[in-house]
Amino acid sequence: MPESGLAQTLRRLLDTGEHPLGLLAMIARQFRLLIQVKELKAEGATPPDVAKRLGIHPFPARKLTNQATHFTAAQLEAVYRHLLDTDVAIKSGEIEAEVALDLLVAGLATTGT
Repeated sequence: MPESGLAQTLRRLLDTGEHPLGLLAMIARQFRLLIQVKELKAEGATPPDVAKRLGIHPFPARKLTNQATHFTAAQLEAVYRHLLDTDVAIKSGEIEAEVALDLLVAGLATTGT
């Protein structure tokens, strides 16, 4: 079975020396922002409102606003919980960081998120 684009990107980043916990933090930040954007959109916020409220540049605010439409609030919360569980498993020594990231990305790719 061919590797997903997400898995290929992860592998490339790890191969170039990115630290697994740094990558996990970046993924968690992205989903945290998506949750915040989803909540702001539910309140009627526009992309400029999102940029101002989150203190981010308008371009990523527009991208996040678009990305948030592809998820339900429940999906975002489930992914965020999974990210937390992955972080705890790595830091408690239950699983090696690279393996945990591989499993996380595979799970995200197969669920369509």
